[in-house]
Amino acid sequence: MNWDALGAIAEAIGSIAVVITLIYLAVQIRHTSKSTRLASAQGLAITFSDFMSQLSSDAETADIYLRGLKDDSGLTKEERFRFDTLILQMLRHADVHFHAHLDGAISKGLWEVTEAGYMQVFRQPGARASWQRQRDFFSVAFREHVERDVGRHSG
Repeated sequence: MNWDALGAIAEAIGSIAVVITLIYLAVQIRHTSKSTRLASAQGLAITFSDFMSQLSSDAETADIYLRGLKDDSGLTKEERFRFDTLILQMLRHADVHFHAHLDGAISKGLWEVTEAGYMQVFRQPGARASWQRQRDFFSVAFREHVERDVGRHSG
């Protein structure tokens, strides 16, 4: 066997090793991506669960929230501040979910559940009024999405 033949064999073995390495890296990246998406979804779920716990564990907060949803004009200045803060928190979670979905960090299904939840809230006049007062606190993309959705679901 001459040196040219040995060089060709070594080159073939090297090429096979490169292909195997690339396949291994692709599998690892896919696994890491799935793990990252799962961790992202779990973090968002925990944050939303904490928000819901805040609403349900305090009768005064729940009362302000429920009265505010129906008609926020009947709230005192302090109650309206608390109501707006609750709506802001809820929609901040939706904004984060929205961008996580756009970035591929959460599934379409998880985003659809979030979207259905905030649309349920937007069926209430007090929530729509609070949105109008606070809409500038959100990303342009999320504002446009919300306003398209609200327009599509109202009427």
